[in-house]
Amino acid sequence: MSIVESINLQVSFDEYCIVDSAQIFGGDIAMVSSTARYLYFYESTIRHLDFVTLPRTLTFSNTEFTSEVLLSRWTTLPSNEVCILRIRSVEDLTKLRIDDYRKFCLDFDWYDFEYDEKVDIYTRLLKNFKSRNQTLNYEKLDKEFQAFKLKELGIFGHVLNGVTRFWWDYGYKKHQVLLRAFQLNIFFFLVNLFFYPILLSRGYQLQKFVEIDFELQKKFGHKKLLLFLARIPYVFLYTGYIFWGWKLDLHSIQIRNVLLFGFVLLQYLTGIVCLGYIFNLVVTK
Repeated sequence: MSIVESINLQVSFDEYCIVDSAQIFGGDIAMVSSTARYLYFYESTIRHLDFVTLPRTLTFSNTEFTSEVLLSRWTTLPSNEVCILRIRSVEDLTKLRIDDYRKFCLDFDWYDFEYDEKVDIYTRLLKNFKSRNQTLNYEKLDKEFQAFKLKELGIFGHVLNGVTRFWWDYGYKKHQVLLRAFQLNIFFFLVNLFFYPILLSRGYQLQKFVEIDFELQKKFGHKKLLLFLARIPYVFLYTGYIFWGWKLDLHSIQIRNVLLFGFVLLQYLTGIVCLGYIFNLVVTK
């Protein structure tokens, strides 16, 4: 198929359209079917491609763009769907213009790509968005790129990816660190609230808290509910002392129970990580 300047071609299809070895030099190419699922350009040279219904899967393989191809003018899918974008062996990605990448998602599952090939496509498309000052496009694709690199590490990478996304949205919501630190502090406080006596006697034995708890037990005796309520502010301070403390008092740690010791150490290390992120946030602000 060869399409020149003077031709306006309209093509209607239902499920699949494969454009093989086409020379599309001009005209308006309109894929008008709203049910289109698959549009594949293979070994084609494209200078003009416009007013096309966005398919659910769009593939450019061994395709050359001789001028800018503006995908953002294509008729879009329903708001809850995205177009799966597949790219392979496209030499110049700077001519592929995507004004709203929220409508797309880069996919590599359709071909046996090497790791370096995937990185190259991500990097060149990110450079494309950066050169056009498309901040939102760059952010979305960069998150996908970071997730891809982490998941390549295996099971640990999948876990780390989930943590990174939850912690600060891949670095794009740095102030979220403050909220996450507060949430973790509250989480440990609630757990400590129910295990406070055993933690105090067999986990991290801070003498001042031991003395206060002894006085509370004498005061409320067998009134368990009142004793539980009276302990709340001290448990909160006890948790904060561990979570926000710069160092543990090694003499106060009781290693008679490995699980309790591990839980105290987990609180302490989590707090140190939170403090590190908060310090970095303040310094780089």
